[in-house]
Amino acid sequence: MGEYHTCFPGKEHCMRNEEGERSFEDHINFDKPYENIPHVMTSISSLDAGTQVRISIETFNITTTGFDVKISTWADTNFWFVKISWISFQ
Repeated sequence: MGEYHTCFPGKEHCMRNEEGERSFEDHINFDKPYENIPHVMTSISSLDAGTQVRISIETFNITTTGFDVKISTWADTNFWFVKISWISFQ
């Protein structure tokens, strides 16, 4: 289990002051590899956004060593910070 957020020092990607479809993708490694491909569940644990909130969180490319996450927004939604919590299990 762990947490991931969109604003890291030196790797900022805050989706604000823009319009249209925007997304951010990154790879998350597990602390220890699994023997088989696990399930991954995510949830939003913190959000700093404007008044119109549209957000989608997807996990994909799940392997025994990690997974990719995609955080998306669209239209006139602006957010400064999104933190997700995740848990992997078999």
